[in-house]
Amino acid sequence: MSRFRLHAHQYAIILVMLAAFGLVTFLYYKSETVDYRDHERFVTELGLIQAADARLNEYVLRLRSGTLANVDPLNRDLESLRLSLDALADSPTFLRQAGLAAVGKQLRALRELLKRKEALVERFKAENANLQTSLSYFPVLVRQIIERAEPKAGASDLVQSLYGLLRDVLLFNLNNEQTMEAELYARVLSLESHQADYEGLVSPRTLENALVQARTILKIKPAVDGLVEELIGLPAPEYAERLAQAYNRYYEYALRTTNFYRLWLYIACVVLLLYVAWLIIRHLERRVAMATAQVEGYNERLKRQLRDLQAMGAVSLTVSSVMDVEKVLDTIMDLSKEVMGAEAGSLLLLDDTGDKLRFHVAKGSAADTLKNVTVEMGQGMVGHVAATGRPLLVKDAYQDNRFDPSYDRLSGFQTRSMMTVPLRAKEQERVIGVLQVINKRHLPYFDEYDLHLFESFAAQASVALENARLYARTKAIAEDLRATLERERNLTIEKEKMGKFIPKDVVDEISRNREKQLALGGRTICASVLFSDIKGFTRLSETLDPHEVVRFLNVYMTAMTEIIEEEGGIVDKFIGDGIMAVFTDRRDRDHALRAARAGVCMQRKLGELRDQWQASQPEVCGLQMRVGINTGMVVAGNIGSQTRMDYTVVGDNVNVASRIEGACQPGMVYVSAATQEDIGDRLEAIRMDPIQVKNRVQPVHIYAISAEEGRARR
Repeated sequence: MSRFRLHAHQYAIILVMLAAFGLVTFLYYKSETVDYRDHERFVTELGLIQAADARLNEYVLRLRSGTLANVDPLNRDLESLRLSLDALADSPTFLRQAGLAAVGKQLRALRELLKRKEALVERFKAENANLQTSLSYFPVLVRQIIERAEPKAGASDLVQSLYGLLRDVLLFNLNNEQTMEAELYARVLSLESHQADYEGLVSPRTLENALVQARTILKIKPAVDGLVEELIGLPAPEYAERLAQAYNRYYEYALRTTNFYRLWLYIACVVLLLYVAWLIIRHLERRVAMATAQVEGYNERLKRQLRDLQAMGAVSLTVSSVMDVEKVLDTIMDLSKEVMGAEAGSLLLLDDTGDKLRFHVAKGSAADTLKNVTVEMGQGMVGHVAATGRPLLVKDAYQDNRFDPSYDRLSGFQTRSMMTVPLRAKEQERVIGVLQVINKRHLPYFDEYDLHLFESFAAQASVALENARLYARTKAIAEDLRATLERERNLTIEKEKMGKFIPKDVVDEISRNREKQLALGGRTICASVLFSDIKGFTRLSETLDPHEVVRFLNVYMTAMTEIIEEEGGIVDKFIGDGIMAVFTDRRDRDHALRAARAGVCMQRKLGELRDQWQASQPEVCGLQMRVGINTGMVVAGNIGSQTRMDYTVVGDNVNVASRIEGACQPGMVYVSAATQEDIGDRLEAIRMDPIQVKNRVQPVHIYAISAEEGRARR
């Protein structure tokens, strides 16, 4: 019986759905009766007729006034009118019988009117063509007669009459005064009556032609103006407006009918959809009611497990992402309080002695009162857990003898229940701290499941804490190692540089007690200091690509360094495109001569580089170098800090060498008097004007050594 009722219900639903489908189909058919494209076509064609009629009137007026050169635009608009009328004959079918009859009646009236207008236009074109011909030919004939008659005696009356006739004919063409027409006829008759008197002045045939053209203008002009008035006065716009009104009346009726059926179509569709939705919802409600009882039993457990898994995931993320110890501790406490749903919580760590626990993080309303508070091992709940290494669950704190109420009195907090678990080191399984949460929110106490979860949480927190501590120790060791390696590297570099400034036995002595010796300062030595700089390099670096500038500097610095080292000098430093080099005593004790030779060779080498790069880099062709050298006592020693030292030379003679280079002419090598004295006659030199050096009272005497000089005698 139940199966039969189920089938009957299904049949009823099918019948309702079929009826609804039939109704929707009928309404859809009725709602699609208006063909909007056909409507747009009809309205567009009607608009084209109105526009073409307006342009037709405009072209007629322009042809009459002579501002339109030909009748082609007129013919095009006539053809456009014919085509649009033919298109309107195919009226939209949605107008029904009455609408088609009304629109057809107005369309026939408009067609007859436009046919009449077309006939008038054809007559106008013919008459206006004759009028325009006479208006063009008449002035030409008058001008010919006047030009032939003017030189002859007795022609003044004829000339004045013709001028007056020409003026009046042209004025007559521009207005419609009847009195003017009578005056013109009188003038023409007067000239005709005196035609015999003018035979000796002009050709009778020419005069006769001129008078014929004047009569033609007087005859045709009123007829043409009448045609223009009749054309302009035809009520084509009114007929077109009547047609539009008749069409719009029946179109709006059809549109209202369509919208009516469309509204009912929408209503039917909505009702059908609501019915289908009701059937679906009813079916789903039965299914949901069956499953709800089962789902509700698992829902709370799943929510709790999901929250716990998310918390464990957050702890794992903390283990892998946070390496700062304080941040790790704070994050652990925040997560433990959130996961366990506790009102307050605290994290305590063993101090260095391992005898006391210290509050590192406390969360809750009274957290500030627990800062810097210590707990003895075995004292209270946290001391008991730290001493035994076993977790502790207390549902009623004041009923447990291990609870110390002094902390509540200190903080003003009321403890109900609590959980306390140990934090263990991963390797030794030793206790490193204690994690505690107090008072379960919305519940009277914590349960065994909470304790199990809290232990898992504490295990993850211990890993995070140990990793953060290990990272901090590793980072500190790495920093110490990096600083040690940096000192070793600096000491090695300085030892190599010192070997070129001071004797080997001194270097060995410093190596045996290097840090102490290097910290003592410098030694005074006699040396020649060379400074060089490229003139125009800044402008060159602005025009060249940065990669090309780097390539040029590398080639240039390599070549100059080789020359300096070949002459026994050392490159102290590179200053942009400038070089500072130091030459000290060797066995030959001629560092001044070697410095001067190096300067000459550097100038020659720059010339060779310019020649090599002339084809690929023409910008470097104008580069020139200045070289300045000074000889005297300088201090060689470490300059810098304990972590970064540079072994170099300093002193007034170094500054003088730099000033000499700044005063040097491009392409030259300038040396001081002290340097020239050591060189002697081994290089040819020219004495230059002294230069004034800052912080020196006496000027510095300088000598120029040309880069074109050959190598000095050894």
